[in-house]
Formats: sequence, structure tokens, C-alpha cells
Amino acid sequence: MPDRTDHPVPPLARGPWPEATDDRMFDHGASWCANAVGHPGPNDDYPDPQVHLPADECRTPARYVDARSGLAGATSDLAVYAARPFRFGERRSAVDPPPTRVVFEVYSEASDTEFRFSVSIGDALRVAMSLMAIVRGIDNA
Repeated sequence: MPDRTDHPVPPLARGPWPEATDDRMFDHGASWCANAVGHPGPNDDYPDPQVHLPADECRTPARYVDARSGLAGATSDLAVYAARPFRFGERRSAVDPPPTRVVFEVYSEASDTEFRFSVSIGDALRVAMSLMAIVRGIDNA
């Protein structure tokens, strides 16, 4: 048990990111990130932990649509956005991150569960074109 006279551990002023040193990456973030305002500036400053959320991803703004479980089940919220890892402070020797992907995030209020998956940019384009063809086929019928 700590002594009551011990000083509390100060919070990390730089948020969750480790000190950027020669063996760690200084990621400036993606230009299209919805939280780009929180990226480090050109003068070697640190990301803003109040703005760049989540701390480990650059994301586009999300588009939200209503979804259902099956054809007539409980309603859910579906968010669609693009994301890539924000690698500030990671070791340079770390494995290369995956490229930018399109993320589908489903949240069910009924069960309070969240499910997330992603597809490549090329696959997202193929899905979008297929959906356009399906909807046009239904509208023309």
C-alpha cells in the first residue's frame, strides 16, 4: 500500500504516445484524417491527445446508416469510414502496418454489442459498384 505522503503519478502530458526518439517513428498522420488538427506540427511537437481520437488510427468522417439483423430483425447502426494506423512513437523496426482500409462498424443497441470489420480500398470499390448495379436493377424493375 502506498504511503499517503507519496506524490501521485503525474498524467502523461503527451497522451498515450511514447517519446519520439531516433528509433521511434514520427508519424505526421494522414492528410485526410478527420482529426488532422490533432496531428503533430512541423516543429517536432506531439499529437494532441484531446483531439486525435482514437489515438492509434487516422479516420475519415463516418457515414451512418440504419441496418437490421437479417431482413426484419432488430435495428442497428452501421458506420462506414476509411482508416489507417497512426504510428506515432512506434518502433521503426515494427512490422509494416496494413494499408488504408474501409471499415464497417455495426453497433446493436438491443444487445449493446459492436462488431467491426474492414475491406481493402479496391474491394470497397467493387462492393460499391455492385450495390449500385443491384439498386439500379431493382429501380428499373
